[in-house]
Amino acid sequence: IYSIIALTTYYNKFFMQCSKAFIKLEASSDICEEMQNKFAALAIKIFVRNPPQDPSSRMMPCPKCNQRMQEWNIACPSCSHRLPFCVASGRSIYPEGGAGGHGHADPT
Repeated sequence: IYSIIALTTYYNKFFMQCSKAFIKLEASSDICEEMQNKFAALAIKIFVRNPPQDPSSRMMPCPKCNQRMQEWNIACPSCSHRLPFCVASGRSIYPEGGAGGHGHADPT
C-alpha cells in the first residue's frame, strides 16, 4: 500500500506525504534489503529536488472545539473529534456554517 501512496502523492506533488510513505517502505520488515536500498536511493533523487512539503490547504474550524484544522482531516488533531465524510468524494463534511452547499468545505 505504501508504494501506491508514494506514487500517487509524488505525482500530485504532496511531497511530505510521499516522504512518509518512503520512510515506511524503507523501514518495512516485509520488504527485502535490496528493495529497501532501491527505495532509499529513489527517495534521495526525489527529495533533493523536491523538499518534503505538501501544498498548502484550506483550514476549517473543528465543529466541536473550533480549532483550525486542514479541510482534508478526518479527525481534529486537537480534540480527536471525528468528522463524517461523503461516500462519493471521501471529503470531510463540515456543518453548513463553515461549508458549502453539500456540506463540503467551501471551494473559495
